[in-house]
Amino acid sequence: MSDLFFPALEAIATAVIAGFTITQWRSDTLKKQARVREIDSRISTTAFQLRRQIRSWLGLDGEDDRAGQNPISAVTRWVERHRSDYGTHVTRAEQRLEEMARLTGEAGQNVATGVRAAFVLFLGGTRRLNQWASMKRPKEPEGFDYDRLVTDAEKDFTQCVAALEQVVIDPDLLLADRQLDELREAHDPFKLLADAILRQQRLRP
Repeated sequence: MSDLFFPALEAIATAVIAGFTITQWRSDTLKKQARVREIDSRISTTAFQLRRQIRSWLGLDGEDDRAGQNPISAVTRWVERHRSDYGTHVTRAEQRLEEMARLTGEAGQNVATGVRAAFVLFLGGTRRLNQWASMKRPKEPEGFDYDRLVTDAEKDFTQCVAALEQVVIDPDLLLADRQLDELREAHDPFKLLADAILRQQRLRP
């Protein structure tokens, strides 16, 4: 009997241990996946706030130069309006980026990559913008390309926003934001007035 009992008992014990190991592995995997989703969500929220902040610098949220016909760039106008607290705005944006960067170790791979790309682009943009804001236009036309600094900074910030939108920010959050913007625009009195004027013009003989 012992010849059959002990091997059977050993097989049962092995199966129980294997089952426990698999169950534990699944539990750990589910916990890790839940943690990644939690971290990705936290990063997404902060990235959304940063996106709105940078978009305000770029004049993309409707509060500045809607017609897009002003020859002075939106970033230039933003700096001129915020000479007194420019550093505060940039520091707050940097803090948001640093907050996201600290969480990338536990984030999903795509989110972590997007955060790193946004970080590099943001630092490039602020470096150029700080240099432009801290110096005067050279008197000699063949000297330093002063205007190129703010132009390149604007490109960096635009690409930074794109990196956040593509892989970092939850698509549902972006969709809700667009829908809210469309709702605001639909009830914008200036847009309603402009639409009424256009309708009147089309009705004229």
